Amino acid sequence: PSQSTAHVMNVRMLERIEHDRQRDSPLLQFESLDPEFGIGEHFQVRYPAIEAKSKGAKWSTTEYLIKRDGNREVEYMFECSPYAPSPACGVKFNLSARPELVVDIRFGRDLMPNWQDIVQSVDAKIESWGPTRIETAKR
Repeated sequence: PSQSTAHVMNVRMLERIEHDRQRDSPLLQFESLDPEFGIGEHFQVRYPAIEAKSKGAKWSTTEYLIKRDGNREVEYMFECSPYAPSPACGVKFNLSARPELVVDIRFGRDLMPNWQDIVQSVDAKIESWGPTRIETAKR
């Protein structure tokens, strides 16, 4: 598959996270969390040194929710900032009508119970724009 698909990006990110977890660094603390929002794989990565310097504030914590398909492949990987002043989540996915395009959206974490509706609405809205001209950056 193309190296720029959301699936490939998510797999690379999970490989990096797993590598960090195996290193067992005192700079990172991995915590498994209960399933939420109909998504079974849920964990967060905390940074104790940053928390200590910020008097216990967890603003640097990153939360991950991973939705897998029937083949156990990553379908969606949400990356959230649950303790930020404005808690938010982001997700990348390929546009259904134009799978070569990756869509990257962010929304308030309080909207996570509606994640499926959000993804479907964004997908449908972008598809409704009709034909588009796509330019790629030259390297």
